[in-house]
Amino acid sequence: MYHGGNRGDVGTEASITIDNRNISVPEGVSILAAADAAGIYVPRLCHHPALPPGPGMKPDTQVFRHGVIEADPDTHSGSYDGCNICIVEVEGTGLVQACATLVVDGMVIHTDTPEAKQVRQDNCSRIVANHPHACFLCAESDGCDRQECTMGVDEDGRCCDKFDDCEFRMVCGHVSVREDVARYAFRNIPAVNTPFFTFDANLCIGCTRCIRACESLQGKRVIGFTFHNGGLVVGTGAPSHRESGCAFCGACVTVCPAGALMEKDVVWKKKAELQLAPAVLPPKLIFELSKENTADVPETAGVFLFYDEKREIIYIAGTGTIRSALMEKWQSVGDARFFSFEEHGMYTMRENELLEKYLNKHGKLPEVNNEIDDLY
Repeated sequence: MYHGGNRGDVGTEASITIDNRNISVPEGVSILAAADAAGIYVPRLCHHPALPPGPGMKPDTQVFRHGVIEADPDTHSGSYDGCNICIVEVEGTGLVQACATLVVDGMVIHTDTPEAKQVRQDNCSRIVANHPHACFLCAESDGCDRQECTMGVDEDGRCCDKFDDCEFRMVCGHVSVREDVARYAFRNIPAVNTPFFTFDANLCIGCTRCIRACESLQGKRVIGFTFHNGGLVVGTGAPSHRESGCAFCGACVTVCPAGALMEKDVVWKKKAELQLAPAVLPPKLIFELSKENTADVPETAGVFLFYDEKREIIYIAGTGTIRSALMEKWQSVGDARFFSFEEHGMYTMRENELLEKYLNKHGKLPEVNNEIDDLY
């Protein structure tokens, strides 16, 4: 059943096929909304279910961020192209933006073709290059306290305190950032302070969600964007949020997928009263241990990891049958509260690789891997 999303002129029902599944949705909804209704996840960054689509937004001639930032000369003829992470393939048409393309009867859609996945990865990597991302790519990120970096990365290149709940990180993990992504160059842009939140442009990914939240929920353009030196710059319409007419409703902070907008530790009644639809997140990378969750694990070769209540790794194992081995071992590991897994044909090699990394970092094996024989 269709549960919501962006609509055009909705009329009759449209019968479409997504990833070989036949579904029926109101004609005129977006491909992305149709996929969500069918329980098929398509990655996205600029899209949010409570907001209108981003592609096509017109820029401002200037914005304020510690002074005036003027638009590039040709900005007036441009528009926001969107993040292009939600690219899918439509038979007979080719690659399209799922958030901005409306379904029509008979449409056949494929969400995971090699071409679509490659475009997503390229675009995600382009966005990541302008955001601190060392922790995104680090094999030691699970269980890291974010205090000291064993890889020697400067603080400016590490991720922010939002790491565990960061939508941007989750999407990047799902799409898989290119290994050759450019190293992040810290821009040293001073944070903007308001009574209730901060705006750190060093962490802004230019998704324009905050702008659309302000426009659609408050009817204002307190925040805007322009193109400057070839990049998208977000700022206020006047020298400060207050001068720009900000109501401090908290909508912009709520929809931000990264750590650019962070609320302060103060009582903020307006934000607490917001009732926005939550962002649609990628399938969880770490799952709570339950019969329901373990039943969905594939019975293939690979590795699985157990985590305690603090989400620290306590067991790593490779197996030819992930689901069976995971369920069997779960019964004997009393501290296990969460798990993750990955399919891998060379599971003994992958298990050994993960154990070696853990051993190098902690000087010992995970708590339950208490025998050196676990290292092949």
